Amino acid sequence: MDGRPRALAERGLRVVCVGRRAAALRETAEVIGRAAVVVPADVSHEDGVAAVRNAVAGETVATVRSVAAVRGRDRHAAYAASKAGLLGLTVNLAAALAPRVRVNCICLGAVQTPMLEQAVSDYFSGIDHAEAQQVAVAERTRMLLGMAQPADVAGSIVYLALDAGFSTGTVLHADGGYTAR
Repeated sequence: MDGRPRALAERGLRVVCVGRRAAALRETAEVIGRAAVVVPADVSHEDGVAAVRNAVAGETVATVRSVAAVRGRDRHAAYAASKAGLLGLTVNLAAALAPRVRVNCICLGAVQTPMLEQAVSDYFSGIDHAEAQQVAVAERTRMLLGMAQPADVAGSIVYLALDAGFSTGTVLHADGGYTAR
């Protein structure tokens, strides 16, 4: 389990864990402790969005999406569409909840987590060795600062949650320079 949610809770932030996989949400909440709120929801449906809206009690929300939403690659259309949908959720919640609640989005590049390891393994198992080498080289050149550790992105999330007081509906790219190429 990465240290990012725990780091947020240690800064006094309430962490609302939202997703479709209840078991993964409970695991994350156990690591975070009392600051965690579990909201099993599919935000592609209005009742899921309503569940998130009802769980928001504070003054700020930071959604997390992937650079896959803004950088195309082969065989990523469904994943990219779901991450692009988070931007739509972010700006619409920002409009609906302002001025009481600020809603912003952080767009991450590669972060070393078990989920990323599984995704990379699944991706490379479906292509031949030569193509895998080409993809690996292309991805490495895009990652100007390399692959992030979970703690590396915690500061950016805290910034959106605590310091970006006049921001709502915005996207912060904390992707190690991935979108710069």
